[in-house]
Amino acid sequence: MADRVLSAVNTNDYGQFDGVIGLMAGALGAEGLALLKARFEEMAAAPVKLRAPDQRVISISTRGPVLQDDFEARYKARRVQSALTEIADALGDVDGYAARFSAEERTNPKIAADIAERLLGSHRPADAMAALSLAASNAENGRHWPDWKRVRIDVLDALGQSGEAQSARWAMFEQNLSADYLRAHLKHLPDFDDEEAENRALDYVRGHSDFYRALGFLMEWPAHGLAAELVLQRHAELNGDHYWLLTSAAETLEQREPLAATLMLRSMIDFSLDRAKYKRYGHAARHLQTCGYLAKRIENFGEHLDHDAYVAGLKARHGRKSGFWNALD
Repeated sequence: MADRVLSAVNTNDYGQFDGVIGLMAGALGAEGLALLKARFEEMAAAPVKLRAPDQRVISISTRGPVLQDDFEARYKARRVQSALTEIADALGDVDGYAARFSAEERTNPKIAADIAERLLGSHRPADAMAALSLAASNAENGRHWPDWKRVRIDVLDALGQSGEAQSARWAMFEQNLSADYLRAHLKHLPDFDDEEAENRALDYVRGHSDFYRALGFLMEWPAHGLAAELVLQRHAELNGDHYWLLTSAAETLEQREPLAATLMLRSMIDFSLDRAKYKRYGHAARHLQTCGYLAKRIENFGEHLDHDAYVAGLKARHGRKSGFWNALD
């Protein structure tokens, strides 16, 4: 069986055998995995057979031409490295898994997080933090490294540094408006403190500079009343091109918050007609019909045009766009 798995990995030119080692780990058992490991180590030690000096160039890189021998040697090395890493993982050999990565690779936050998560699973939080620390400078380079930050919080908890873990959760919530991190933060608070923290978080969301991220968060949380307030207070920021969010939000809010739903529908109608997005005219027509139904339940439009005045404005500006008006029939 080990030889068959070895053959599959070595003929995996199209990804058809991706993950085969992990899938067969239970059947191979420790003995079979050890045998498979020995086979790949033999492959790694075997010299590469070189072709004639006039071998063909198969590609051009920034460093110059790539010869077929060079390509095959690198491909073999990557395949063996990947296989030995999977075997170490299947054996639960955390140190063996980590050893398959170079010192430079361990400064990659994604790789560091993978190693640290396995160390944490082996009840070695101090070693996990040490693994994360190797990539700390790269994790703060402005790029998005969600796994590194997630695992670091878990490690902080395991080390008993709950205050720092909570601060990190809150920072991730503020940075990304992450509902998952906010829920985790609230879950770790003492009784009766969570409500105050939730209110503080929702206030932060309502004042967030990114209107659409704030709206999406409030709809997902859910805090639909606050989402409606956000729309009413910051309606000037509505952009009908965000139809994937506005459509679902309007449908959710239309029963209890018909004015907020109407403003979102109008923003999509206006965008479609102002930009002559004729492929959206059918959707815009349905939105206008919905606005008509909702208007019957809106007692006060406030600073906004009532439905009849809004429709009159559309006819004045876009009366010649027959594709839209015909879709209303």
